[in-house]
Amino acid sequence: QSEGVEVEVTWSPSDNWQVYASVTKMDVKTTKAVFPALPTNADPIYQAAYEAAFNEAKALMLNAVPEGTAEELATLWTRYNFTGDMLQGYWIGGGFVYTGDKAQRTANPTLFLEAHTTYDLTIGRDWKMNGQSWSANLAVKNLADVEYFNANQSRGTPRRLTLSVSTKF
Repeated sequence: QSEGVEVEVTWSPSDNWQVYASVTKMDVKTTKAVFPALPTNADPIYQAAYEAAFNEAKALMLNAVPEGTAEELATLWTRYNFTGDMLQGYWIGGGFVYTGDKAQRTANPTLFLEAHTTYDLTIGRDWKMNGQSWSANLAVKNLADVEYFNANQSRGTPRRLTLSVSTKF
């Protein structure tokens, strides 16, 4: 179950400049789940201990933040298209993504992965050649090479440089 608010704004201060921003604040909890049947054990002492542990695990999972869930997110991205004769078709863009503390283990409601912010920067050019639309861009993702974890035991992607060229048919 989740309750919260999400706001997205797109703004164009001029024809060649766009800004996109979003903010999300949620309260997310696991309110119901399907659990396996409780197995039986021939020894009543072990059965009672197993039942107690099983019920404790169920109680930890219910009303906990689901694993890998961040309750706060924010994004800001901007792109500027150059319009001068020498730079016609060239553009630059950049922004960041903020991810708040993220639940690491549902069974431990106090264990969270740290919040992190990654920054991206892209430069590109769009043009037409022989009636075809072309685009090329060079992007740096995770510009500051922030170490972060997407989920428990899953490291985020380090800084990387990508070059892409595309056309439309």
